[in-house]
Order: sequence, then C-alpha cells, then structure tokens
Amino acid sequence: MSGIIQINYPDPGFWTATSMIQLGYGVWVNLSMVTIGLAYGFSAVALPQLSLPESLVKVTIADESWIGECAFNFIVRWDGNPTQLERLSGLTTRASVISLASPVGCVLCGYLIDKFGRRTMIIYSQLPVCVGWLYTGIASSAKHIILGRIITGVGLGMVMCVPRVYMTEVSLPNMRGVIGSFPNIAMSLGLTMQAALGSMLRWPTLCYVGSAYTISLFLMNFCLPETPYYLLQKTSIEDAQVSLKKFRSKKYNIEAEMEELIDFKNENDIHK
Repeated sequence: MSGIIQINYPDPGFWTATSMIQLGYGVWVNLSMVTIGLAYGFSAVALPQLSLPESLVKVTIADESWIGECAFNFIVRWDGNPTQLERLSGLTTRASVISLASPVGCVLCGYLIDKFGRRTMIIYSQLPVCVGWLYTGIASSAKHIILGRIITGVGLGMVMCVPRVYMTEVSLPNMRGVIGSFPNIAMSLGLTMQAALGSMLRWPTLCYVGSAYTISLFLMNFCLPETPYYLLQKTSIEDAQVSLKKFRSKKYNIEAEMEELIDFKNENDIHK
C-alpha cells in the first residue's frame, strides 16, 4: 500500500513529505532575504565607527543621513539671545539612499522576472548586491560609501521581489501562510547577524562578509529548478511536469494540479 499514489491535491496535510519539501525550498529561497537584513543593519554598526576620530573615512552629519536609514536635521542660527533659537531652513529630511534606490530594482526585476524567469533572477539579483558591498568596503570617502549603498539598494530591490513570486508559484495553498512568513524571519535574522558581527568586526570587513554571502547564494541558487508555472508559460507541459515533481513527493499525484495549471493558462490566454 505504501507505493500507492496519493490523490491529495490541493491539501496533502502539513506533516507530509510534500509539505516538508516545500518548507525546504522556502528556507532555501528566502536565504536571499537575509541579505536585506544585513544591508539595512549595516548603517547601525558602521556609522558609530565612521564617527570615531581615528576613522580614515570622514563623514559629516549630512553624509550619515544618506548612509543611514533616516535623519531629521534642524539648521539653526544663534542670534545672541540665550532664550531664542531661530530656524533658518526648518525641517529637512534625508532618507537613506538604500531605501531610495531599492524601488528601481523592484521595478526592473518586475519586468525581467517574466522575461528571463524566476530562477534566473533569483541567481543574478545577487550580483548588484555583491558589487555594492565590495564597492562600499573599498570606499575611501563618504561619497564612495553612498555610491556603494546606491548599488546595493538597487540589488536589494531585485532580491526582495523574486522569492515571494517563486514560492507562491511552487507552494500549495495549505503551505503559503507558513512560507509567507519566511521573508520577514529572514530579514530579522539578517539584522541580528549584522548587529552581532558589528560588535566584533570593522565596517569594511562587514562589507566583505556581505559580499561573500551573496557570492555563496549566487553559486548555490544555480541548483534551484525553475517554477512549473513559468515553464508552462514559456516552454512546454512536459517541462512543467518535470519541474513540479521536484516540489512534490514521489507519492503525490500531480495530475490534478497540472490540469488546473493548464486550465488557468488556457483561460487567461497565457502564451510565450
């Protein structure tokens, strides 16, 4: 009886081989989201080091506001009256360049993900992040650090776009709630890791650690399969079936799920 195919679409149950396979892929794909936590946590540990008198790279308050997450700067003038401070320019707000650059990566990846595939973009979205980390690590001035953070921000926009699409397409409805929490967990883990590393390492070393992590993800993600939905859209039903089997257990009956994917494709006139 153990060899009988299970007809259990769309809910095979949580404690089944199919669900555990999806959990495994969910952890794997969302390792990319740790990168976001590392990048956003960087300024909290780097700015205190950059502000030290012995720092080789000198930063102003304005530089700190661009490198960091957000700052509110008041420019004031002393008029000789100890009871009055006159604001010259009011409140100025500078958001971190990493937050300003990331929407560019999101929009860009939103286009490329349908053109080149989910797997391809998971792989290559790591490259601009890696370049940004390296450029920041070798920076000799505040302007170079800011430029490195801009490059990193574009890459982060790409990174945060793909895992959610990938896992939505390969996970069954009963697992999407659990797997949907993984990106936030991964980002929190990245923030925690950066804080821990920042207590021991100098900021350039943190950049090299971040770049090494992205390179390892770049290489590891070559082993990921493409999603069945994308293959059904761009190649053939046979390729989609082969891919779907990698996300389901051997006992899982994929026929009902494939029929639904094909019906969805036909009803919405989805083609290459």
